[in-house]
This record gives sequence, C-alpha cells and structure tokens, in this order.
Amino acid sequence: MNLSRSDPLASAQFPRVKKLMEWVQSQDSTYFHGGPLWFFGVYYSTLPPILGGNSALSNEYFKNAEVVTGGKFLWGKVLYAKTFAVQQLDRDLFNRLLTEAESEVRDEPPDLRLLNRIAGVEARKLLLQADELF
Repeated sequence: MNLSRSDPLASAQFPRVKKLMEWVQSQDSTYFHGGPLWFFGVYYSTLPPILGGNSALSNEYFKNAEVVTGGKFLWGKVLYAKTFAVQQLDRDLFNRLLTEAESEVRDEPPDLRLLNRIAGVEARKLLLQADELF
C-alpha cells in the first residue's frame, strides 16, 4: 500500500488491508516479528489526525513491536525512524534508530538476515538525508 499511494485502485483497497491486519493482530500480534504492530505504528504515524492518525498510539505500537522482536527486526527501526521520528521532528530518535539499524544483530533469526541487511543500507541512506528531513 505504501508503494502505491498515488494509485486510486490500490488506495481503495486500504480498508481491506487494515481489517486484515486487525484480524492478524487479534490472532497473534507477534506474527512475523510483530508485523501487525509495525503495520499499525506506520499506519497511525502516516495519517493526519483528521483521518485517524494518532502519534501517541503510533509510538505505543512501535515500542511494543521493538519489545516483541528484542531489537532484532532492523527494518522496523527504519520504519519507526522514517515515519514517526520524522513526523515528530525528533532527530535524536531518528539518529538512534537508524544507527541501531546499521548495526549487526547477535543471534539474528535466519529469516531476517537479508531484510536486516537491506535495513542497514536504507538506514545509511536516510542518515545522509537527515538535514533535508529536519
């Protein structure tokens, strides 16, 4: 959905996606390294308040997701930084999260190795753009 923001047909499907993620969260909020928690963290941080955005709720979802993953899902840190931290103009949080996303993870789950490497590359790019974002 995030990649198709300008596509009206994709946007029209968003209520379905949200309902599906609400169901996944109700069944198992830890599914795929806290996927539903990361989803709602991004969801509530990217919408304007008039459309249901809620920065406090977003932050709560992100913090819960970090607890669930034990800090091993580095792509989540990138999401947290580029949505919530940028929206809140919290450069310290932005820098901390992206610096953590660049680091190596001890006892990394095998299914996260590639995604974590991609997160590290994205984190480096975002850190270079910090002056533009803040």
